[in-house]
Amino acid sequence: MAAAPVATPTVCCSDGTPICRDCAGIVRDFFCDRCGFQGLLLGRRLCEHCTLTDTLARLLDDGTGRIASKFLPLVKVLLEMDRPKSRLIWLRNPNVVRLLRGLATGSIPLTHDGLHQETP
Repeated sequence: MAAAPVATPTVCCSDGTPICRDCAGIVRDFFCDRCGFQGLLLGRRLCEHCTLTDTLARLLDDGTGRIASKFLPLVKVLLEMDRPKSRLIWLRNPNVVRLLRGLATGSIPLTHDGLHQETP
């Protein structure tokens, strides 16, 4: 099996030919500390997918330290979608954070009326 393409920063020669991290002498690695994915790392040396996993777990915690079971299908879909960065950006919105936390803890009912009352 062919090696997966390296998704790390490259240095280019004067002619524009890229040089890999190792050949360029870059000593920092770009592997996620949790899953081993090689690429862009965010805080705590985690990739976007692992960061999204942690963010969803924190926002949808029902108070027991676990994701509220009724939101597990939503979490599954959000984690399976391409481009986790787009969901991380969405989760920076304070209205989204407030809504998800409220739904997870039950302070906002997961009903049409409950959602309608929370419309910003």
